[in-house]
Amino acid sequence: MKKCTCYDVSEVIEEMKKQKKELPFFILDEMITNETSVSGGKIRAAFQRNVFRALGLVVLIMGTDSEIAQLLEPPSEHSSGVVHNWMSVVPCFPPYQIMVRTDIERHAWEMIVKQFPVVETIARGSRGRFARWFLDEVVTYVSTNRGTIELYDLLDEVFGRVCFKAQQTKHYMSKVEGRYAQQKNDGTLDNMDLHFANLVDKRLTDVVISFNELLWKPRCCFPDVEEDMLLYLAVLGGKAYSGYHDCSRSPVHGIIAYSTKSIFLEQLDGVEFSGHENTHTESRDFKTFENMVAHALFCASRRNGVQGILFNDFYAWLLGEFQAMSTMVKMTVHDASGKKEIVAGDLFDGYSAQEAMRKMVIPFLAPPNAEWPQYILNTRDHGCNFDHLVRACNSDRCDVFIRSAGSEARTALFLCECKRWGRIVSFRAMQRIIRGLNAKWQWEFVLVFCEELAHFRPAWKHEEIGCVKIGCQDGDVEWVFQPKEGNRKKLVVVMQTGKTGLPARG
Repeated sequence: MKKCTCYDVSEVIEEMKKQKKELPFFILDEMITNETSVSGGKIRAAFQRNVFRALGLVVLIMGTDSEIAQLLEPPSEHSSGVVHNWMSVVPCFPPYQIMVRTDIERHAWEMIVKQFPVVETIARGSRGRFARWFLDEVVTYVSTNRGTIELYDLLDEVFGRVCFKAQQTKHYMSKVEGRYAQQKNDGTLDNMDLHFANLVDKRLTDVVISFNELLWKPRCCFPDVEEDMLLYLAVLGGKAYSGYHDCSRSPVHGIIAYSTKSIFLEQLDGVEFSGHENTHTESRDFKTFENMVAHALFCASRRNGVQGILFNDFYAWLLGEFQAMSTMVKMTVHDASGKKEIVAGDLFDGYSAQEAMRKMVIPFLAPPNAEWPQYILNTRDHGCNFDHLVRACNSDRCDVFIRSAGSEARTALFLCECKRWGRIVSFRAMQRIIRGLNAKWQWEFVLVFCEELAHFRPAWKHEEIGCVKIGCQDGDVEWVFQPKEGNRKKLVVVMQTGKTGLPARG
């Protein structure tokens, strides 16, 4: 093909205009301007864009780096100061059009979509990059699996591959700011540059260049669940990689299994707790502590994939989210025969909830206060188990609970209360917790998270309510009060997290 100059292109454009033909537009994809990510960085991106602009052609620059809108140095002080249009910013990518490359891929895709229509719904409800990875991995899985395909096996495998590719592309978990963004915090620039956020503004934004004017800076946040399904189903963690696992490193270095507590402590290094609460209350740092607990529950719920996880395994992983690195923690109790290992279900021996706890499955949870669409909840028909994690309001008289779809208003799968006051939680505080739960909920057990519980064994007055405390660091179990057999109705499980504020990091 003969190389052409800008004059040759201009002649073609003018001829098309005379013939009243529509001019083409061009897309520059993967335009990330970080110098370390793309050779040439801003210079290369600006040059390519300017070639099209000089010819009067429309060019769309695709990228999730906010610096894409700043590809020109600001005008000098000697410029005329005339305002001129620079570019228009589109807040999010358009929906992905399903495309398969070969007949074999088409057959595999059409076969699995016919069997499980939700697979196509997930792809169409996700951003283009994730949808492309998802489609490729689904086709590969179906093409290489000669046996019966179960939806939960397919989703676990493919979600893991999408998560891996997302980290390999952006390496967000290898950076402090990226790990902070993984907590689904809104409104920061780094969420877009290091993670997969969208602009807060839903409208088209015109950016102009003028001397001595305010710079355009994007405000971004995670999209809603139904706007980017794979972000919530895969990128935020699952069976293959938990929510705070860093799998972006080379195979030689392996995976770094960050725990929830380690991520939150890292966030707090040199930074105080959020200052957006009432500074006159003695629990002014409660929101950060509650957030940490909610994310620990979220991560532990996904460790067995979309089928959900048995309560005993869930509890072992939950304790692990308060270690230096995420791991399953074994519980031990001291009795007359010495020290022995137990599982969480053993705590309920003789209680009303004993049988229910042995069979309980914790669902694959959405992030706190996010809502799965109905077509995701309907996958129960194929052996999946999705549900919701709620950061409650004050009127609910608890802080976090797992809500089962279709359950009655006064019931929950289980309830959590969080008490971080910078001091030992007293008997009086425990009394208030129990009164609040009795007034609002039909409950059989509750998890109370605190740094440390006071010693008040003789003062316990609830003959039908047991109380046991567990050290999140070592898994040691100690009974505060155990009702007599035949009189065990409810159980309070106290989770002692150790110090979570700075400088103490116990």
